[in-house]
Amino acid sequence: MKTSTIARTLLLASVFASASAHCRWTFSEVSLQGTRFTGSTPDGEFLCGFSNNGQFRWSLANGVELIPEELRSGNNSLSDDGSKMAIQALDPSDNRRKAAIYDFNTSTITFVPTPAGFSATGLDTVVSSPYGISGDGTKIAAGAYDGTLRLKPVLFNSTTRTVEVWTTSGTSHARPNSLSSDGTAMVGYESNPNTRRVSIWKNGVQVHFDPANTSEAFGISPNGDRYFGSFLGTPAVWSSTYAVTQLPTLGTMTRGGTIGSTSDGSLVIGYLEPLGNINARQAVLWENGVPQKLVDWLQVRGLTVPNFNFVTGTGITPDGNTIFGWGTSASSLFAGFVLKNTQATVVGVVDLGDRDIDAGQPVTFIVDDGSVTETINTTLGENGAYSFRTSLDGLVDISCKGTTWLRKVEAGVNLIAEQSNAGPSFSLLNGDCDGDNSVTIFDYIEISNAFDAVPGDLNWNPNADLDGDGQVSIFDYIILSGNFDLSGDE
Repeated sequence: MKTSTIARTLLLASVFASASAHCRWTFSEVSLQGTRFTGSTPDGEFLCGFSNNGQFRWSLANGVELIPEELRSGNNSLSDDGSKMAIQALDPSDNRRKAAIYDFNTSTITFVPTPAGFSATGLDTVVSSPYGISGDGTKIAAGAYDGTLRLKPVLFNSTTRTVEVWTTSGTSHARPNSLSSDGTAMVGYESNPNTRRVSIWKNGVQVHFDPANTSEAFGISPNGDRYFGSFLGTPAVWSSTYAVTQLPTLGTMTRGGTIGSTSDGSLVIGYLEPLGNINARQAVLWENGVPQKLVDWLQVRGLTVPNFNFVTGTGITPDGNTIFGWGTSASSLFAGFVLKNTQATVVGVVDLGDRDIDAGQPVTFIVDDGSVTETINTTLGENGAYSFRTSLDGLVDISCKGTTWLRKVEAGVNLIAEQSNAGPSFSLLNGDCDGDNSVTIFDYIEISNAFDAVPGDLNWNPNADLDGDGQVSIFDYIILSGNFDLSGDE
């Protein structure tokens, strides 16, 4: 295992914040020529990427830490603590560019060895390129040229000093684009024979390959259960069973791809562009499956960035509080952008009374600090878990209401900005069929009108099916009777 030492320089980035009193999003631009952000730590403290000046690590505290090595091919990524970075560097022993691990603590480079039987000279001096690093910084995914100058996926373990060649279906090019945090899965493509087809590998073995459809995977979800990319030229997400879902597009922007998401999958980052017009590409967020231009999404939240065009979103942290990518600005043809959400995150649990399954149920939270009120519509996760963000902090009142459940208010909740806050645990009473926050004779009428109905019947009313068993029955009357004449908090 060969190592080398290289110095790095520090540069600062400009930071722009919205003037809106309740906007918690800030914008940072790195305007080195050709800047593109490609990775981050899970907490968003450090990001990485490349520019015409070299590869770099970035943080609000330190600005740009530049590694003056050209990236001919590949993508940079960081270990979970940000101390190690997947780079490409010139190996002084043979003057060939290779994938490597850069250690910021020691300023040393560890090169990926060339596998047995692979080309020692590579193509245009490139022997291998980086495409991901494990969370602990010990493993790196790379595309390396074999003896026939075909790219192949390899995994280097710097602890055991071993390099593995992962399996492929044919003899054409195959390359990873991303590595899972635990270092056990890669996603990318294999050509068949000259067009890219999505490929997914686990523990050295190709577990999914689509030989029939033009497609490519670009990223892996934080928990490794979803894969992101492009299918037939459109943005797509693959499930853990490799079922593909094509996401909606926007108007004439019908081509594009996805790159990553938050842990809960509610926000997916990527890009869209018109067919045949890459110059009109726009960074896009899919929020609960609905596409929005990133610039529009930010404006709704009070942040307008003058003289900057968000071209491609290349990543989002698991908590959704850091979004990054690249665009164009007045000062740079290609400039990296970082969006930081300094809002308070609120997490907790809702128990929907008289319902066995809470997951997937819509609920509405209202946060009130006495002068400003925010309404957040979301859906519950497993076991009734919820998570939402608010621009309000300090002492606030938080209320929660489900579709047929009475509102509950928790007063005097202390929220701290830029932190995850333990929110109230709500236990809601059922029976509000008409949604007026009271259980009255009018709710009884709703059940009566839908009595004995099941989905598909003309008189079916899902709000009358209080227990969620798929039928309006005597059991729904019993739930209503138990809470009759009660009202929710105001």
